[in-house]
Amino acid sequence: MTKLKIFACFLLLLCSVPAFASVSVNVADAGFYFSPGNWYISGTSYALTPSAGAYFYFRGTFTDATMGLDTSALGSNPLIMRCSLDGSAWSDSDIQGLSSIQLVGSAANTDHTVTCVYRGRTGIDSWNTPSDGWKITGLTLNTGATTTAPAVKPCKMLILGDSRVEGRNLLSIGEAAAQDATLAIPFMIGSAYRCEIGVVAYAALGWGSIGVTNVPPLFTPSDDTNSSWNKIFSGHSRTFGTAYDYIVELDIGGADYNNSVSDATVTASVAGFLPALRAAAPSAKIIVVLSYDGKKNSAITAGYVAYQNSTPDRNATLVDPALSATEVALIFGPTCGTANLLTTDCVHPNTYGQSQIGSKVLQRMQVWLALMRILIAN
Repeated sequence: MTKLKIFACFLLLLCSVPAFASVSVNVADAGFYFSPGNWYISGTSYALTPSAGAYFYFRGTFTDATMGLDTSALGSNPLIMRCSLDGSAWSDSDIQGLSSIQLVGSAANTDHTVTCVYRGRTGIDSWNTPSDGWKITGLTLNTGATTTAPAVKPCKMLILGDSRVEGRNLLSIGEAAAQDATLAIPFMIGSAYRCEIGVVAYAALGWGSIGVTNVPPLFTPSDDTNSSWNKIFSGHSRTFGTAYDYIVELDIGGADYNNSVSDATVTASVAGFLPALRAAAPSAKIIVVLSYDGKKNSAITAGYVAYQNSTPDRNATLVDPALSATEVALIFGPTCGTANLLTTDCVHPNTYGQSQIGSKVLQRMQVWLALMRILIAN
């Protein structure tokens, strides 16, 4: 055989050897764990959440990982994503306009877990499009990579709230960069209870108040199809059943006061919401936490009492953060100011304010749980 023929055969062999391919991982893969109750998973196509504070874990053996994104609905609106590899320092990225972003590059080929959180957004529409949604289309890993189910905490908690619960204006006054959902009270509660948390919180959301990003009131007695408690966003229901160990309504009421929603409307909403929630989640512990600044708390309490009088439920409780008059004045006015250490804008607690209020909320939740354990034991 001539050298020319040998060379031709060699080229033919090279062409017939398949190229090494990267590994594509869709959002339904067992390597993903999405925070409970605030993601819509569209089969294997994409995962979408309109909720700041939503997160996912991804676990596998790989050296490189790139996240696929669909940011077309965001337009020019920033969305801040925060990620960490194996518990290392967090890295923040504005994903507006991106179709993909590298999460891991040239890591050791060992078992890894990536954690990513929806940190902050420019609130536009969280209900219809949603145009402030974080939409993930999957991951691309290096050749030979494998996936495995990530480790998760032993219980699950759904937390429903308003802008103070989603960490709005926590760092400063503004939009996406001013928000940090990871430093707000839900993450403190989740850590204390060792729960995976589903944060569902929107600016100006109330018992009868529509959120500024088009989210309907938490519960509408006259038409529950126009409620937001049982939907991830418009047209997509939230799963209940035995999905949650705890369901916490946190701080809702301030928007109702600011938008002049009547006490009667708030009371009727609370009184209708609790039996509907109990029917949807028969085994969950339900915790209603009154508004931090005391607004509409009498009306909320009246709705809770009406529920308990109608159908006594020892797996539900009402928690008062019980901030002192001085604390309320310092955080929410009239004596708050730009130099105050507890707030950025006299409406939203900053990091220190969140920790101060969170410690009170946690203390009172723990007292109730301790009493529950005593009752069960006896």
